[in-house]
Amino acid sequence: MLVGSDRIAANGDVPTRSHYGVAVLAHEHGFRSTLRLRVTIDLATSNGDRIPIEQRVPSEVTHINGRQMTPDGVGIENRPSM
Repeated sequence: MLVGSDRIAANGDVPTRSHYGVAVLAHEHGFRSTLRLRVTIDLATSNGDRIPIEQRVPSEVTHINGRQMTPDGVGIENRPSM
């Protein structure tokens, strides 16, 4: 199973918004979870806490194919899992 990551910290931390959930599902179903090969290893960043979180527009989460899937006023925040 492949998952993406924007950057890997010097200590090996791999922050990604969706990896934890994918890893749990993969484990429960007997799959190995593996990082995709095209990532940046950032030796100047000591750990994942120091990697800036890319804030995306809320509609990427609240809408699918242009249709709103959440109630009005729902707050959206990006949080990576490590």
